[in-house]
Amino acid sequence: MNFFKNNNNSYNEKENENKKDQNITNRTTASSSFNQLNSLIITINPEYSESVRPLSTEEYEALKNSIHEKGLHLPIIINQDNVILDGHHRFQICKELNIKPRFEVKRFDDPLDEKEFVIEINVKRRQLNIFQKGQEAYKLEDIEKERARQRQLSQLQHVKNNYSSLVPIGTNDNNNKEQQEKGKTAEIVSKKVGISARNYYRIKTIIEEGTEEQKKRLEKGQSKINKEYEKIRKDKKRQEFLEQMKLLESKRDNRSDNKKDDNCKLYLGDLLEESAKHILDNSIDLIFTDPPYDNDSIPLYDDLARLAIRVLKPGGSLVTYLGQYALPEILNKIISTEGLKYQWLVAVEHTGHSTAYHGNRVFVRWKPLLLFTKGEKISENAPCNSYVGNYIYDLIKSSPPDKILHEWEQSTKEAEYLISKLAPEEIGVVLDPFMGSGTTGKAAMMLNRKFIGIEKDEETFEIASIRINHQQQQEFERIKDEKEAKT
Repeated sequence: MNFFKNNNNSYNEKENENKKDQNITNRTTASSSFNQLNSLIITINPEYSESVRPLSTEEYEALKNSIHEKGLHLPIIINQDNVILDGHHRFQICKELNIKPRFEVKRFDDPLDEKEFVIEINVKRRQLNIFQKGQEAYKLEDIEKERARQRQLSQLQHVKNNYSSLVPIGTNDNNNKEQQEKGKTAEIVSKKVGISARNYYRIKTIIEEGTEEQKKRLEKGQSKINKEYEKIRKDKKRQEFLEQMKLLESKRDNRSDNKKDDNCKLYLGDLLEESAKHILDNSIDLIFTDPPYDNDSIPLYDDLARLAIRVLKPGGSLVTYLGQYALPEILNKIISTEGLKYQWLVAVEHTGHSTAYHGNRVFVRWKPLLLFTKGEKISENAPCNSYVGNYIYDLIKSSPPDKILHEWEQSTKEAEYLISKLAPEEIGVVLDPFMGSGTTGKAAMMLNRKFIGIEKDEETFEIASIRINHQQQQEFERIKDEKEAKT
């Protein structure tokens, strides 16, 4: 039984033969019509219904109240086979309210055109954020790829029928064309959903390489596309770096001139436990370190001060990063440790983006380094005391680290500068009890100092080990080449 007129797409009701039946309520008539529709005509395609983002309970109830009070303003769109293309929620609500729906028929000869219509109308009708629009564009890309595949098959069939010749598949021309097509496709689909091609590229990367947690955060608007994309990029680069370093390490392990000495010692574990087992009293020239900055980590500066007073040589230096917000509290913690004397505050100027500290309404452009000594002054053996005027500048212009290896990674510039001023060359021992990804160790190896590092996180420890050992081997090879050049 056909419930649609052929031309005007309006809902077709049976004419009631008895005029008295006109007093029956519209609610009853609609209920009867729905029973007929559900059993005979209207079809739900799961692919289309599941692509519709679910409404929250509040949104669904608001739509339901609106339809109940004002009626159905937008028609439910179906195809020529009576499959719903748009209006799944409205159709369900009309069923629940026994309200007669209106329908509009869209005819499609190509299934791909129909799928594209469903995606595009979802984008237009719904309040989607940029990531959600990118997800819809990703579906459109599959459609564009299928169209391209069909065009290629059609061209090949045409050539076959006409005995023409083509550039062989796999040549540079075809490869270049394929890359161009990919770029064009990205531009086409991003434009259709109203986002930039750059944003779409990042969203596509997140869809293909990101975690489900990342995608959910973006769908709910709880994170930023750039933030999640950068995390994926850094994770990928970190993995590539580790694989490259492991390959280099495996090659060097088999070389007869591979450097094996005690200039670098790394320990996995707690700073107090590992230092108690492996570091002698009065054996360290410089502690250069970067503890965590969060409030919960402030007590770690007590541990750092106790460690410094035990292991530093007389006149040895403690240099530590800290956050400005905790400067008074941390300064008091360290200077209250008997035997440690505050010497100076060194400012590390940021050259990258500023960080906003919202609680104090401040854009942060520099980072403090506190300098303490064991005893009244810096050791006479420190390089800064090697000649008159070899002082320490209290402003260091840093360079922004890429933070690929660790989220708190620092530039090596400030470590290099202060190690060169406070730890004697060749014999000087530098300790970093919060080693992280090994920035201090790398700087120490570059400057031909001995280094001891402690890190409690196993994955971070592995990164630091590979990074520092690689730098150590590079310095060994450099010194070896210089000696050979002199002879």
